[in-house]
Amino acid sequence: ADENTASALAASAAQTTKEPVPAFCAVRGVEIPGVSGSVADGECEHARARSYADDVWLALMGYNELPNVRRIIKQFERISGQRLNVAASTGVVLGDAKNSAPPVGDEFAAQWVNWDANFSEKNLGIVPVPPSAVAKQWEERLKDVEHRCSTMREAGALRGLHARSRYVQAAIASRLYYACRIQVPPAKERDEFLRKMQAAIDLAVFRAASRADRSNYHSMKRTMLQQPYRDGGINHVNLALRMNANWAQFIPRMLKKDAPTWCNFWWYGLRRSYAGLEHQGSLRHLMLSSCGFAKLQEDGGVSEVQKAVFAAWTSMPIPRVWHPPKSEEEQNQRATLPCWVLHWCV
Repeated sequence: ADENTASALAASAAQTTKEPVPAFCAVRGVEIPGVSGSVADGECEHARARSYADDVWLALMGYNELPNVRRIIKQFERISGQRLNVAASTGVVLGDAKNSAPPVGDEFAAQWVNWDANFSEKNLGIVPVPPSAVAKQWEERLKDVEHRCSTMREAGALRGLHARSRYVQAAIASRLYYACRIQVPPAKERDEFLRKMQAAIDLAVFRAASRADRSNYHSMKRTMLQQPYRDGGINHVNLALRMNANWAQFIPRMLKKDAPTWCNFWWYGLRRSYAGLEHQGSLRHLMLSSCGFAKLQEDGGVSEVQKAVFAAWTSMPIPRVWHPPKSEEEQNQRATLPCWVLHWCV
């Protein structure tokens, strides 16, 4: 809760319950880089709370902020008539706080757990773990993909090639896209996992239980079958290209004026890797250039997701900046250009 919200809650609670409550219960939150990635004094921001549906995430600098959080929640409970589900609440301890004991008999969280390789609490379907434990998660995903593909192949229920291809895209491959946007292993391990997942999917689709069923298409190349229907393929999934497309679309979101908060960390990563280009305008020009971001890939302080995103971005054609026509004559000239040229320029 920010200062205005906290003050409003306190005032409303006092009027509703006729009980004296503090006029201001602030939560400082965790200091994060500013919108340009700067960590200089006066340019940082504070992450305090995020919510999705009925889930709320709070960031605290230490246990000493818990009394203020408890008071704010109590005020909200009095106003709304709702109650915090303590049994479903978990406190996650990071950094230096791991060395101190959590409060005893706390009414805010049912348990306090350290964020380490054994962490198992899900957040919106993802178990966030330290970088050293991400590869283990991907091993489990690989086993799940291989098991699902093997079950589908052995069951033999889907006789048609198109049906099998659509099934693996909807029921197997689609489960990977969201997880790959949150946390990934280093590039070499990531490429090997994707190769093995692609092999399991291809085996399920192109090598059916019956030899007669694969006699009509076994001689076609996989790359041909991955082409769209209009090009003679069946639009079969290519995991590596699909992942690259998912990762590359993060860059336009970074370049927006109202970019989400997670972009602050990525701007910070760019400033770390390219000292001397701290001005965000220079970094923006760099992102729209032919830079391969090799220094970013070597920076140990940058997340693997950001590295994957920038690697995917550099594999795309250099974006062309669109400028509005300066005159009616130029506008008419552009109108006569083929549609594919206009699309490329935009």
